[in-house]
Amino acid sequence: MIQIVAPSDELREMTLLEMQGKVSIPPKVLQQAREQQREKEEEQKLLSGVKHPRNEETVLELPLGSVENDSRNEKRCSLHIGTLVVDGSQGKYREPLLVLRRRDEKKREQGSSNNNNNNNNNNNNNNNNNNNRNNDVEKPSSFSSISIQPLSTTATTKTSSSSSICLLEDWLKDHPEELTLDAAAAANNNNNNNNNNNNNNNENDKDGNANKVPRKVYELVGIVERYVLLNSKPMRTFS
Repeated sequence: MIQIVAPSDELREMTLLEMQGKVSIPPKVLQQAREQQREKEEEQKLLSGVKHPRNEETVLELPLGSVENDSRNEKRCSLHIGTLVVDGSQGKYREPLLVLRRRDEKKREQGSSNNNNNNNNNNNNNNNNNNNRNNDVEKPSSFSSISIQPLSTTATTKTSSSSSICLLEDWLKDHPEELTLDAAAAANNNNNNNNNNNNNNNENDKDGNANKVPRKVYELVGIVERYVLLNSKPMRTFS
C-alpha cells in the first residue's frame, strides 16, 4: 500500500529538465556546495534554538545553471552553464506531475510515537475531567458501562478497562491505525478465516501472510507543470 501525506514544508513549483549525455561536476564545486549548505543549516538551528542531529542523507542542492528564453521563439530556450550553452525547447504538460519523496521509516515511527504520547496525555486529562463531572451526578442502577472494542482483533491496541467510559472520537485519536486499509484488510481476512475453518494449514499460512500488507509512505514536495528538453550539443561562448 502506498500512502501520500501532506508536505511538511511549503509546496514548491518545479521544472523538469531533460538532458542528453552526462554532466561532470568537479569535486571542488561539490565540496563548496556542501559547506554552504551546512552553514545554512547551522544558521537555521541557531535561529530556531533547537538542536537537531546531523542528517548525512540530506539531498545536496547544486545550482546547475540558468535557463534563458529565446526572444525570437517562445518555445525555444537555452541552458547557460558558465561559458557553455545548450539549446533546447520548453513546453507545458497537459496535466501537472507530483513530486514525491519517500519518508524514512525510523523518523515516521518516532513522529507517530510522539503524537500518540501527546494524544494519550490529552486524553488522560480529558478522562480525569469527565470522571470528576460524572462523580457529581448520580447514575441510575440500570446504567451499564460502555467499553469501546477495537475494529481489528489482530492489531495490538491499549484498550481501557470495562468500567471506564470514553468517546469514540477520543478512542480513534489513540488508535489511528484502526482507520487504515491495513486494519480493514486484516479484519476482512479474519472473518474469512473464521468462516473457512475446514481449510488446511497451508491455506491458513497464506492468509496470515496476506494480512501483512507492505506500506510505503511518501511526502508531497513539489509539483511540475513545465519541462525543458535540451537535445543539442553544448557550445562554448566567449564574452
